[in-house]
This record gives sequence, C-alpha cells and structure tokens, in this order.
Amino acid sequence: MRKAGFYFLGTIIAISIACKNNTTTTVESEQPLLDTAPAEVKGHVEASTDFVMKEVDKKELSVVGKYYEATPESVRTLFIGTANALNEFIENNQLIIEGSILTIYSEIPSPEKKQRIFVGIPVNKKVKSTNWEYLTLPAGRFHKATTNAEIGATIPLWNRVSENLTKAGYTIKMPIYEYPSDGRNFEMTTTVSQVNLLIPVSK
Repeated sequence: MRKAGFYFLGTIIAISIACKNNTTTTVESEQPLLDTAPAEVKGHVEASTDFVMKEVDKKELSVVGKYYEATPESVRTLFIGTANALNEFIENNQLIIEGSILTIYSEIPSPEKKQRIFVGIPVNKKVKSTNWEYLTLPAGRFHKATTNAEIGATIPLWNRVSENLTKAGYTIKMPIYEYPSDGRNFEMTTTVSQVNLLIPVSK
C-alpha cells in the first residue's frame, strides 16, 4: 500500500541526525510528489558555490505539525523531537505522507533570533487532533534554492537568496519553507546535506 511505502519518509531524516554509531541508514533521495519541475527552464535561474536556484511548480500541501518559538539554529533538534510522535499520529490515523518533513517560516531566519517556526509533514487529509495543527501551503510557482548546507545551518543562505531575489526585482512573500532532500549514513558524513529553500515567486 502507498501508506506503508511512505511511512518512514518523515522520520528518516531525524533518524540519520540522531544516530551516533556507524550503522548504515538507507535514505530516500528527494521526496516524491513535492516538486513538479517545468519541462523547460523558465524564470529566474541562479548558481553559486553554495546554491543552485531555479523555479518550480508546487501543488497545495496540507501540513500537519506543530508551532515552536525557537531559533533557526534549533531546527535539527525540532526535527528529532517532532518526527517520531508525528509519524505515530499519521500511522494511527491511516494518513498518507505526501512529502518530506518541512520547516516553515513566517520571516527570513536571523541568527539566534527566536521566531515562530512550524515543523510538519505533508499529508493527504486533515484529522482532528488536540496535539497537532494543520497549515496549508498554497499551490503556486516557487524559487527553489538547493543548497550545500546542513539542517540548522541555512541562515546565511536564506539571507543571500532573499537579497539576490530582491535585487532581481522579486518580492519576498511569506510563508517560506525548507526541506532536506539528501541523507547519508555516518560512515560518510554526520550531516544531512542539500537543504532546499522555497520562496513563492512574486513581483
């Protein structure tokens, strides 16, 4: 069944972060159903040593998760603290996971600055809960910057990407969000790399 195939996608990143031994963890590459890349490269395209940016289309996502008052540097910890309990809720309610675990911001992340951060997983439908909230990310076209940063270390890149887009004539519209697309076992590295930054295309 599709649910069983997707059940561990939301926790796999948290598992790879929390692991402290040399056990190899199999990790999916970029999560399915999250991106719909256009057939041709259109819109704003940019490349640097730290990120590659292009425009992609996104479908509407219903994300179940929780708000935290926290600094952007604490995202790794938030992932670990959220993923297991959230996936238990998803399994118990027979929900289908429709993408990777997300970090959703209502402002550009700043160093050591507490802000309202939503951590959650896209699912196929809403189920009433006293412990979890739902946030809808509207469909649309997004700037997607694929970075070389690990989880919790994207602050400088958020600032660079947003500044470059502003200079190019775009408006930074909220919410913005990020998700990891590549995990590695601890024989190779202790980090999760290739965090993707998503900003709605707006002028």
